[in-house]
This record gives sequence, structure tokens and C-alpha cells, in this order.
Amino acid sequence: MPEYVKSSSVPTSEDLRSLSSSAFADSIGRKFALNTKSNCWCSALYFYGNQCNSSDFSKQAEARITEAARVWGISSDVETIKQAFQITEIPVTYALSFNFNNKQINRCPDHTKEAATESAEWLYSNRYHFPVKIQREAAVKLAAKANLGKLSHKAASYIDKLANPDSYSNLNCKVATAITDRLSGIPMAKWGALEDSMLKFAESINSKPFELCKESSVVVEALEAIDVKHSMTTKWGKSITHPVDVCYRASLTKVASDVDSTVYLTTGTPIDIHSISDSQLSKGLKIAGDEFLSYCQPDGLNIDRAKAAEILPTMPKPEARRFETAVKKAGYAPESTYELIDRLFKEAQMGMDYGMPMQQPQSDTEMMPGEDDAAFEARMNEKKEQAKLDSLDAQAGIAAAKARQARQQHDQSIMEQQMGQAQGVQA
Repeated sequence: MPEYVKSSSVPTSEDLRSLSSSAFADSIGRKFALNTKSNCWCSALYFYGNQCNSSDFSKQAEARITEAARVWGISSDVETIKQAFQITEIPVTYALSFNFNNKQINRCPDHTKEAATESAEWLYSNRYHFPVKIQREAAVKLAAKANLGKLSHKAASYIDKLANPDSYSNLNCKVATAITDRLSGIPMAKWGALEDSMLKFAESINSKPFELCKESSVVVEALEAIDVKHSMTTKWGKSITHPVDVCYRASLTKVASDVDSTVYLTTGTPIDIHSISDSQLSKGLKIAGDEFLSYCQPDGLNIDRAKAAEILPTMPKPEARRFETAVKKAGYAPESTYELIDRLFKEAQMGMDYGMPMQQPQSDTEMMPGEDDAAFEARMNEKKEQAKLDSLDAQAGIAAAKARQARQQHDQSIMEQQMGQAQGVQA
């Protein structure tokens, strides 16, 4: 604010009533007094600040303000005010833009943070209608511009999966099952190189069913290609899982962090150094052998978890079995590799909160409230059986597809022999 405005007095209602109509920029409405330098500056501030110059009627008032500013020698000050309130139109840009059948398709405006946020929600709601590659390009733009904290959990998760595909994966057995589920519904006569290669891939990754799939980005495109080729895209979200949901089940950031805290006994049993309690560790180490407890308890009181992580994988099998039995009796429930990865995936999916607090899920490998020992053991056995079923499911799908392929090759061979015989007779 200029000094000449600060030092001036504010005109009263009587002062303004005493002025002639010609002292105002709007002589009819008696608005925007111009009788003093400070009044002229204040009138310009109100005039442009409230966008009073947006109508044709106001052009005359604006011209009078400009002329009065020239007379008072404050034209530059008034021009500064005008420029400060100048409305600048932001050109509309689109995160999702592509050519289809010689027609330009523009969706998901992202020229402002608000527009990008709304577009991110829209893209998630319409994810079954656009190719994954185009969605991925849009997601990268939207993730950089949208207010992720205002997105729904599912939309934020989906956008992040597309924008950061290398940070997500799924178990090999789950990916293999998704592949064989598709192949089982396709007549062998319609198989080509793509279907054959996907069957071989499913067979190769299912040899290590509980490891993470390392080719998720490639599989996404291959699954989408199969679905498009055989008109199965209408089944997405119904009888067929969308390729993105198959391959990018959960964030590897959380999974990797938790896997790093897990060590394996020589018996193959995983022990989470972060979740097992000091009491459980102490009891297990003591039963395994006093020398193990002494090593991990250098001050004689507190367990050093770093030392425990160092020594547990090196325990001979007899001592490892005693340790495992002792910690189980103390209430710790070791998980199989499958159970560990599956739990981490579930927690990682629920933990993508983007700043919004969410309740952490209770581990389903711990005893539930009101559950007795027999019920807990039965539930754990059921989980182990489910792990086996997941692996066998993928194996069965692969075997069925290979059997169908072999039958077709056999039938084709017989047909070729018969045709050869027929041609020989005709000759």
C-alpha cells in the first residue's frame, strides 16, 4: 500500500454524500470516488479486486478511473492493481489422450490439482475401459498433480500401482492360476504363439509357487492381450481378475521391510525378529541352550535382537527344533513362507493410507479372542492346506492345458495321416 494511502483519512458517509456525481467513476450509482489521490487508489483496488470490469457497462467507469489516475500521477500504481487481479486462463490439458479410429480421445483433465484429483477417481472407476499402457501414462501424470490424500483408498492404490509398477508384485502361484484360468476357457483351435508361451511361463514360475513374480510388468501386457484377443474384457471384475489386480497385488515396500526382519531356522521355520517378544525369545533361547541365551543377552538382562537375528539361522537342527517348540508354547506362531508372504501382502494393501490413519489388521496367525488351542490349531492346519491348494490349483490348470494341447496335437496328427492315405489312394 502506497504511503499516500496510509497517511490519508478514511472518508465518511457525509463526505461522500457531499460530492457531486462527477466525482465518481460510476456517476449513476455514485461508486468509486476519485476526488483524492488515496480515494482513486482505493476505488481502483475495489474495482479490479471485485472484477467490476467484467461487463460492458463498467468500461466507462474503468476509463474514468484510468483518467483520474493519470491526473493524480498514480497511473503505474493503478496498473499494478489491475495486473494483480488479471484473470489468467489456464489451458486445459488431459492426462489420458490418445487416437482411436482416427478420432482424438481426451479424458482426465489435469491442468489443476482439483481437476487431477477428480480425474484420478474417474480413471479408477473406468479402469476396465482403457488399455493398461494408456492408463499407466495417465497415472504417472495424475500421481504428480493430484491431491492423493483426498482420493479414496482404492483409487489411490490403483493409481500408485500404475505409476510405480516395479514396486508391486504377486505370488507366482497366484499369477500362474490367473493364466491357466484364462487358457482353460479358450478352445485349443484358437490358441497361438501367445497362448503357448503363457502356458510355458505359468509352468516355469509355478515351480517356485511361493516366490514373488519377477515379470509382473510383462505378464500384465500378456494377460491383457489374451483378454482382448478372446473378448474376455467384459468379464473383468466378474469372473476374471483384471491384469493389474493379478500382477500388482500389493506394495513391495512394506513386504520387503517385513521380509528383511525375518530370519529362518535351519528347520525352515521363519522367525520375525520384530514381532516375537523378548519373553518368547528368552524362553526359546534358554531351551535351545544356555550358550545361545548368553550370547543374545550380553548384559544378562536384555535381549539383543541383532545378535538373535545373527545366531538363529546358524543353530543346528536339534537346537532349532527345541527353540521352535519352546516359542510356540510361549505363544509365538511361526508362519510358513506362503503364510508370511500372504499376510504381508494383505497388510501392505490395507496399509496404503496416504497420510490417513488406518487401523492395523490383527495377524490371522495369532490366537483370536475366545479361540481355544484346538480351534487355533485347526485354523492353522486349514491355512496350510489352503497354501497347498493354491499351488496345486496352478499345477492342475497347467496340467489340464497341456493335456488339451496334447490331445489336439494327437487329433491333428491322425487327421494328417488319414489325409495322406487318402491322397495316396487317389494317386
